[in-house]
Amino acid sequence: MDKQTILIVDDESMNIAILGDLLKKKYSILVAKSGEQALKVAETNPPDLILLDVMMPDMDGFEVCQNLKNDETLSKIPVLFISALDNSFEKVRGFQVGAFDYITKPFQPEEVLARVETQLKLYYFQRHLEDLVTERTRQLADAHEKLKDLGRVKSEFLHIISHEMRTPANGVLGLSDLVFDLSPDFENKGDLNEAYRTSRDRMLQMLDHSLMLCELEEENDNTKQTSGKTLIDICLSCGMNLAKCDDSIFLLNLAGGEDVLKNLLHEIAIISKGLAGGPAAIEIMVENKSCNMKIRLPQVAVDIDIEGLFSNVADVHNASQIEALGLAPLVVQKIVDVIGGKIDIDNTDKSILISLPTDSKES
Repeated sequence: MDKQTILIVDDESMNIAILGDLLKKKYSILVAKSGEQALKVAETNPPDLILLDVMMPDMDGFEVCQNLKNDETLSKIPVLFISALDNSFEKVRGFQVGAFDYITKPFQPEEVLARVETQLKLYYFQRHLEDLVTERTRQLADAHEKLKDLGRVKSEFLHIISHEMRTPANGVLGLSDLVFDLSPDFENKGDLNEAYRTSRDRMLQMLDHSLMLCELEEENDNTKQTSGKTLIDICLSCGMNLAKCDDSIFLLNLAGGEDVLKNLLHEIAIISKGLAGGPAAIEIMVENKSCNMKIRLPQVAVDIDIEGLFSNVADVHNASQIEALGLAPLVVQKIVDVIGGKIDIDNTDKSILISLPTDSKES
């Protein structure tokens, strides 16, 4: 391991000689006899530690230290003041300008060696820790990029699968439609036909939802502003009842903007129709930079756990009413996550509270 370097700064040659003889066996020594020379030496060959005399002509030790601390490349080098001044004011001033320690003349050799060694160890560990943090940060950044790449590959794969599945699915479903249309009447034909069409619609809906989920992955960085009036218009266009609206003059700051909001409310309408057979009643309230939509589902069976709608646990969705919703609850949860919102559930009145972030509110 190379010797660590110490810069001795003093206008007295005798002091430099004494300190140099004391330290040269263990450390490489640089010297400077003025503040200006010290700054030039430190800039040309940055040392691991600086022993700095306080009382020097032209530029004293305090000014030299201040200049060192103002230089980004030299600011972390430990500075130890050496001075005959022994009052508290001078010591405090030294620490204020960035000194790490203060040695009073006349000094004891053992004290100088001990203080120098301690500060060099601390400096070494600090630099080593910074290097470790930098390397770890780089590793985490690389891992994050790899995860993003894997996420993109997964999203693109699912997008292709979902998109390409529609072609063979349409062929199979078209032939099935034709078979039902051309087959002679028989007992339970109507019930079978209805069951088939329900399953067909669910399968197509799941393909649409899969595509939508893939597209939502791409909306995270695409933030747009949407007005409160637009939110209200979309609610009404989805067939929902606007029970209450405190104020329609506000701005939503959402990833994906209006299109994603339309998808969200469309899926909520599907949930409401699937569970309650009718449109939801929506209350819109704006407070504390958040737009709160309270969505009350009418006539929901008391044994249905609304909170379980947004769970990824498979057995929660086994109930036929919930299962029939397909991926709609997952799409709602995903959209709310993408736009930076939050879902809360009130099982007492079977309502869903969705909070969306607002960018600003106008009077």
